[in-house]
Amino acid sequence: MISLPTERLPAGGQEAYVVGADLGQEGWIRVRSDQTLAGLCFFGKAGSGGYMADITLIPNLSKTLTVPHVAQNSQWDTSVMICNPNSVATEITLTLVDVDGDAFPPQTHSLPPNGSGKYDLADLLRGTDGAEHVRSVEISASRGVAAFALYHDLKWDDGKSFAGISAVSPALLGWVPFGEAKPDTPVEIDTPVSTMYELIVDFDIPGMNVAEIAQEGGTYHFLDIPGGGHVTEVGKPQFPTVNRYIAIPAGATVSMEIADSASKEIKGYNIYPAQEALPDIADAPIPPFEKDAELYQEDKFYPAEIVGMEGPQSIRGCTVMILQAYPVQFNPIRKTLRVYSNIRVKLTFGCFGDDPTFDDWQAEMAACRREADETGELPE
Repeated sequence: MISLPTERLPAGGQEAYVVGADLGQEGWIRVRSDQTLAGLCFFGKAGSGGYMADITLIPNLSKTLTVPHVAQNSQWDTSVMICNPNSVATEITLTLVDVDGDAFPPQTHSLPPNGSGKYDLADLLRGTDGAEHVRSVEISASRGVAAFALYHDLKWDDGKSFAGISAVSPALLGWVPFGEAKPDTPVEIDTPVSTMYELIVDFDIPGMNVAEIAQEGGTYHFLDIPGGGHVTEVGKPQFPTVNRYIAIPAGATVSMEIADSASKEIKGYNIYPAQEALPDIADAPIPPFEKDAELYQEDKFYPAEIVGMEGPQSIRGCTVMILQAYPVQFNPIRKTLRVYSNIRVKLTFGCFGDDPTFDDWQAEMAACRREADETGELPE
């Protein structure tokens, strides 16, 4: 393996890098960053028989992948490339599927640690009837891998067409609705009751986006609720959260209860543990992977409570607390999520005297929230 210097991209910026031109051999490239990237990789070779094709950056490793379209006939050839960026050998199984959904006999291969393999459909289908009807390739692996197919036409009418086709993972679930909401619908927070003595807050959570992450020989899921945040305690499951600032009457005590909620359970999830942020220093080492092994061995839903309070603090002379909702609970042994599409919280204020300024504070708090929405920061 060859390490390259750390590079920096400005916000909204772009750069192109040429890698491996002098190596004289094939391989794979890992790109690590402290922010989400989008990009394209061109690959090929120069000279006689030269070609160039492209694939998008592959964001996650997966144990289950599908190349959605291939062809192997008198005109077209397809080669499947798979890389194993793990420190141990990985077993892979390729299953070719025809236009009717019927599978050919699976073939198993081994990839060495940090190795890669190229599998020509011409070889995989040699001596097999119906090869011209193959339309996709399913890949399963003992550890997370990345893959793409090189789809090319070199045999017919002097064709020289190349295309890179990324293998996609059915585990990259994308949008997972908690009800009937459309993808990326943000959280809605409403306060149908707001008085000096009582506040009711409704959290309406339409769903979440899910991505699969392969790390340290395990497969995890990163969950994101549009309009929400995340728990950031290193090593603990990185739960999505939804927060709301609540104005509190001066000197008041606050009691909280869940007035109503709606939930369901979904299986097959392993929440990714929160990691230390990448240091903002050139060439700094990447922090090691952290996981609370004891917590991930507990057969119970975590967190135990789906709402909490932080504070108090003061904003513009108004006493506020942060009402936190945790719409997702996780049982690591059962690999099960309990997701909440609606949470109604009732707050009751007590033990304070007459406070005629509370209505003014509520108005001021509304102004604070508007300013936060516009600037992304809370006012002093």
